[in-house]
Amino acid sequence: MQEIGALGKKGRPAVKAGPFGSSLRKDSFVASGYRVYGQEQVIAGCLDIGTYYIDEHKFQSLKSCEIQEGDLLLSLVGTIGKVLVVPPDAQPGIINPRLLRLSLNKEIIIPEFAKIYLESQNVTRLLASWAQGGTMGVLNAGIVSQLPIPLVPIREQRAIVRTVSYWDHAIDLTERLIAAKEEHMKWLMQQLLTGKRRLKGYKKAWQEVHIRDLFKPVKRKNDKGVTRVLTASGAHGLVDQTDFFNRSVAGGSLDGYYLLKRGDFAYNRSAMKGYPYGAIKRLDEFEEGVLSTLYLCFAPSDDNPCSEFFEHYFECGALNQQLREIVQVGARAHGLLNVTLHDFFSLKILFPPKEEQEKITAHINIAYQELDLLRQKLEALKEQKRGLMQQLLTGKIRVKMQEDKKAARQGKRK
Repeated sequence: MQEIGALGKKGRPAVKAGPFGSSLRKDSFVASGYRVYGQEQVIAGCLDIGTYYIDEHKFQSLKSCEIQEGDLLLSLVGTIGKVLVVPPDAQPGIINPRLLRLSLNKEIIIPEFAKIYLESQNVTRLLASWAQGGTMGVLNAGIVSQLPIPLVPIREQRAIVRTVSYWDHAIDLTERLIAAKEEHMKWLMQQLLTGKRRLKGYKKAWQEVHIRDLFKPVKRKNDKGVTRVLTASGAHGLVDQTDFFNRSVAGGSLDGYYLLKRGDFAYNRSAMKGYPYGAIKRLDEFEEGVLSTLYLCFAPSDDNPCSEFFEHYFECGALNQQLREIVQVGARAHGLLNVTLHDFFSLKILFPPKEEQEKITAHINIAYQELDLLRQKLEALKEQKRGLMQQLLTGKIRVKMQEDKKAARQGKRK
């Protein structure tokens, strides 16, 4: 093992921090010129994004922070420990104060191996424990310079990089499949749930009614002493607030909260990613839970044909156009979209007969199941990669090197 700080290139420090903030202010930026690289590029894994540039004069004054091919860029603040290897075609530029530049001697350690090591589970945990600066978590050049790194023979480093790249390739392909499947899901739901595309054999006209004709408000108060406080997440639905935030952000008393039961719906009137006009979620995970009265809560009427159909209907954004016509951000209402219960229940829903509802729901559920299987496969691949890296980087598993195989074959011919 050797500390990273002792492995620098000739004439360059192994670990270099970005310039002080006073050296790179907003008035330093120009429309084009030398790039200024920051955490957004490293976290995204792409140096082509971002629009910050400096001119020739500023670049020369900060040339000690210049990037070169093979350098490693390490994020410092908040999302710490993300690493990107500078490719040969990177535009000339410098790092900003939120990055560290690692310039390592390639005769001792190759950049791709260093990246694998820095992003391994044990090292990321170590960096997190070393981070300073409160809840944001901040690293600095002095801390990272002390990080020990194994001096594996170069040939074995290359072999480890090749082996890990197989898993990276499989992970990348699976992520692409998931992204494509998610886009298809959006299209499928928009088509089936709005009647733009009909299932074979169904021709009956769809019915248009107001939400109040199919649902009833839920205003029951928490008189049972239920303590599970819910929150509506765009990605995860109605979830336990403690699990979501790692703490409860509710007030002292829960008596005035709404009591929701399994199958009830809640409309979070806050704009969020993917839900510009708020998110409507159904309580599926728990038998009951309590929710702030800032939400609009409702439940299916007794004669509601298919609750699960409407769960998908709300999820696909079928109400967005109508909501856009009525919403205003309430300046004094915690930033909530100003949609009243009366306005919401006056929105119109277009829906098919019960049998077609059930068929559409079944089609969408199958698509969700396929997507879930892909996500499970992705998590399994990532877990396998983590385990493999741990074994390879500690020497518990040694990889066979292609150079050795080639030499052996040549020896047999002789």
